[in-house]
Amino acid sequence: MLRVGFRPECCPRLENRGRIRVLRAEPGGPVREIQIENRLEAFQKSVRGNIECVGLKDGAVLICDDEGKLKGLRPNRRLGGDLIAGTFLIAGVDAEGDFCSLTETQAERWKKELAEPIKNIESLVQLRDLLQIGLPDNTYLVHRDADIGVCPADGLRLDALPEKIQTAWNDVLAAQVCWIRQGAYGPEIVLASVDPQRVYDFSFMLIEEIDECPGQAPAPGLSME
Repeated sequence: MLRVGFRPECCPRLENRGRIRVLRAEPGGPVREIQIENRLEAFQKSVRGNIECVGLKDGAVLICDDEGKLKGLRPNRRLGGDLIAGTFLIAGVDAEGDFCSLTETQAERWKKELAEPIKNIESLVQLRDLLQIGLPDNTYLVHRDADIGVCPADGLRLDALPEKIQTAWNDVLAAQVCWIRQGAYGPEIVLASVDPQRVYDFSFMLIEEIDECPGQAPAPGLSME
């Protein structure tokens, strides 16, 4: 996805003044096809805030509240590795750079891909969500259901991981964060819904391969016992 704020040079123009066919998704509800006036005010009213445009891989664009997360709006859908909060729209973009109606193919695709709303709020936070902010120094990964010791991950940021590593370790990045606690050596992020061995191997991969990530020797207590 390509995320941009609403700036004339980045977002589609709003020069077509007719009604266009778009998809609208509300938190906890289905994706519905609606007709909407192709005006900035209509889009803002629909998402209940200033708009932000997220370019999608098939030429469509997602339109959401640019401060949805900051406002604490209810989580709606996951899209790729991101979480979309609040009501959003999906529209097409024509050759002139204007918003336009979705094609049949686009409409069917996004109805299918976004069919499942987020319902279980407790399971929303993934390790990648914390890495988007960045972990403080002396932070460790542990597993809820297996004793893998404490696995160093201090100072880690998602943007420090090359795309190939993010792809190879997607299961670890998508691990559920159960809670964060203070451990003997520093904060511990307790993970679940991932193979414990993968968490252990992920930590050592960081030490060996990523210059920006932890480079110290394993902390005391790091073991597979």
